[in-house]
Amino acid sequence: MRMMHSGQYLGENQQSRKVAGIVVSKTIYRRGVYEGWHAHSSTHITYVLRGGNREVRKTSEHEARPGKVLFYRQNEPHRNNNTQLPTLNINVELTPACLRNNFISEADLHTGLQQHPNARLVLLKMYKETLLNDEHVDASLQMFLHTLTTFSDRRFSPETWPDWMKKVHQCIHDQWHSRIRLDQLAQASGVSPVTISKHFPRYLGCTLGEYMRRLKIDHALAWMKTSDRNLADIAYACGFADQSHFTRTFRQQTSMLPTQFRAL
Repeated sequence: MRMMHSGQYLGENQQSRKVAGIVVSKTIYRRGVYEGWHAHSSTHITYVLRGGNREVRKTSEHEARPGKVLFYRQNEPHRNNNTQLPTLNINVELTPACLRNNFISEADLHTGLQQHPNARLVLLKMYKETLLNDEHVDASLQMFLHTLTTFSDRRFSPETWPDWMKKVHQCIHDQWHSRIRLDQLAQASGVSPVTISKHFPRYLGCTLGEYMRRLKIDHALAWMKTSDRNLADIAYACGFADQSHFTRTFRQQTSMLPTQFRAL
């Protein structure tokens, strides 16, 4: 089995930076990709921006398409089949020393990624942070890392939510592109608007308004990498009043402009 060492992937790193045991890379796959079993010497996370492949593990396999976030344990065997060319990924590698020094386990990180409502946005911010050249990058990256693990807490698991919160969550995702009022959510869930306002942050870690903004940008990320629609059309389809509002919100959520993301 082929072993991949720190910062090494089957594609070509267009950019890679290591800070405090965190290696953030932008990796592109332009030509035939090795399809045999391989593993990485450190834990890492992959965010698929463009292209994708058929991801094969020892006990499962699935399609890894744009917008997918994948978690790999240290030394975990896997294969990448039928890679679409070109494929572009953002990879965040965490050395054993980094996890140990930050008191983070692989299990907590994996659970946090699964339950985090906006993991993609955090990973984009981590990538953007590595483009800066100042003394604060290491602290910022470690803070973003802990943001991902925050959602490993059991209260963020939908399985533990009360029925009314599950209904609120479903209603939001069914109408994510619309303007949703508290009284609509109250009617759909059978609880008062006050109950929703009071307890919503407990289960999703933010206010309703912040969650809706993140959700809209999350949908926009996929469209911007899988379609040729212009930004004004995407802004309107995602429920923004105009492109200017969309651009401001996008920058707040990702630390980059829509044009910068599209150019990745």
